[in-house]
Parts: sequence; C-alpha cells; structure tokens
Amino acid sequence: MMVAGVIFCLLGSLFIAVGAVTLWRFADTLSRLHALTKADNVGLGFIAAGCGLVSGDPWFALKAGLLWFTMLVVSSLAGMLLASHIVTEQGAAEQRCCDEEAAE
Repeated sequence: MMVAGVIFCLLGSLFIAVGAVTLWRFADTLSRLHALTKADNVGLGFIAAGCGLVSGDPWFALKAGLLWFTMLVVSSLAGMLLASHIVTEQGAAEQRCCDEEAAE
C-alpha cells in the first residue's frame, strides 16, 4: 500500500505541474482556466488517494476524499463564475467597439 500511495502522490504532483505549465502554453484565458481546473482536480484526487493509502487509516482516507470532493465543487463553481465574467466582459468590449464604429 505504501508504494501505491507514493506512486499516486507522484502522479498527482505530475498532473498539478502539467496544469501549471498550461498557464503559459495556452493563448486565451478560457482555455487556460479549463485546462488548469481539470488538471488540478485530477492531481488533487490522486494525491488524496495516495495519502489515504499511505496513512492506512480509513477515517483519514474518508476525510481526504471529502476534501477532494469539496475542491471539485468549489473549483467548478469558481471556474464557471470566472468564465461567465470573462465572456460578459468580452461581449461588453465588443459592443463598445461596435458602438464606436457606428458613431463614426
């Protein structure tokens, strides 16, 4: 169980590192947000599972799983709110641009 737990933790760390790299890799904000939230959620899931396996304590594993589930809900909501704000701002900027062109 110890080896599997360590492998899960390392795999989770790899996913989080890949998620951080996407901040530089992708061009637009929505792509960055999507890739980062997905990679971080999977990475945290692997780390929570690895810590649960290493600890050997079912109560700790349950708490780590609940922490991961809470993070899934919170990051999904935060990602949706940020994305809707970005889309709203982009739409408002496009509207201002069209209004300026029409005024000329």
